Amino acid sequence: MTSRLLRWLLPALCLAAPLPAQFQIVVPQGDVERPVTTQFDFGTVATGDSRDVRFRARNLSSMPAQINLLSLGGAGFTLLDPPQLPHRVESGAYLDFTVRFQPSAQGLLSATLHLNNLSPILRGTGMAAPVLWLEQPEGGVVLTSGSVVDYGRVERGTVARRRLFLENQTRQQLTVERLAVSGEEYRLAVPVPLPLSLEAGQSIALDLLFEPRATGPRQGLLEVDLRRVALAATAVEPPLPRPVISMDPAAPASARQVKIGIQLAEVSRTGGTGRIVAEFTPEPQGFPPDPGIVFVSTGSASASFTVAEGDSAARFDGAGEIVLQSGTTAGRLAVRVELGAHREEQVLVIPPEPPGIDTLRASRNSSGLEVYLAAFDNTRSAGQLSFTFYDQAGTAVPPGAIRVDARSEFQRYFQTSEVGGAFALRAVFPVSGDASRITAVEVELSNSAGSRSRRAGF
Repeated sequence: MTSRLLRWLLPALCLAAPLPAQFQIVVPQGDVERPVTTQFDFGTVATGDSRDVRFRARNLSSMPAQINLLSLGGAGFTLLDPPQLPHRVESGAYLDFTVRFQPSAQGLLSATLHLNNLSPILRGTGMAAPVLWLEQPEGGVVLTSGSVVDYGRVERGTVARRRLFLENQTRQQLTVERLAVSGEEYRLAVPVPLPLSLEAGQSIALDLLFEPRATGPRQGLLEVDLRRVALAATAVEPPLPRPVISMDPAAPASARQVKIGIQLAEVSRTGGTGRIVAEFTPEPQGFPPDPGIVFVSTGSASASFTVAEGDSAARFDGAGEIVLQSGTTAGRLAVRVELGAHREEQVLVIPPEPPGIDTLRASRNSSGLEVYLAAFDNTRSAGQLSFTFYDQAGTAVPPGAIRVDARSEFQRYFQTSEVGGAFALRAVFPVSGDASRITAVEVELSNSAGSRSRRAGF
């Protein structure tokens, strides 16, 4: 009875025991996993260089499993950032790990990869090669496959140089079969004849040039036999030159036109646009702004200009200068030019001056004499007016100068004027007697800066 029970229980217990977890080692390549069974070959790597391969341990069983052993045995191979063990892997899931092959000597090297009960052989061939290093102010930097020679920011139209060295640090002669630079704007300053033989201890310098012809990120590649060194740079536009403001006349007055040119401190190595702005501060302050201070071509207090590569001066819609009206108000006129990173300013002082008379007309009508005056007062302080009439002999007609104090009227006008210091007035004078005897009138205007007169005939 007991013997039959044991014979029945033993198969049942065996059926109930869990099956050992089944891991598979693969190398992922995009969406494809390449199985690693008995061995994997890293290929040929230059001594001092390295090649990293990512492996994957996938759990093929229908239950969670543990990785209890993950190690390498053999020279030249290193397990990078190994996971903490034991490591649980769910059914169908995987663990990735990286192995680096870095031969220190030439020849065939191998190592055994242990993952639980799996033990494929890893192989690789070391090839003796000269050391490639980059000259830096702080010392040489050894370059291996995957290294980057970064030129940083380089102006278009200039040449950036990096000096590299190939050095044979072995005790035997070494030969370089391939030395190539790719990338449209990268090149060796002096081509190297191939094959290149280096005796033990010998080194040669390689000047690697970058000559950008357009802006933006630029990549290249340096190949020295098996080594692949990336080249990187960012090409940028050269800076725009400093603008130099010129004015004619150099000391303008009110109601004038100023010709402004912009010379460049050096011939421009790039193209761009700039801006010129006129900013005016009236003196005295407290009056409305003067809208007459504008550039003629734009009708505003600002304008744009262009600079082309090779130019030595700015252009305003093709012209070499722009005209600024100086308005009819005394004060401080600042002309600012903005070009690239440059901000240049030239300040003009529009000085106070006696009133300026633009137009004076005299006429007769049925009731007497009429005088029309168009003028400007850049101090906005006009007040006293004087009218003197003359006969055919040039003698002043009695009662002589007729004086008018119009200070209050002018002040009210200037406080709200939207035309700066410009104004116009019409004066009517009744005449008793023969008005035809009067042939001319002289008008005198006065402000805080002085007086100015003008004569007109009837």
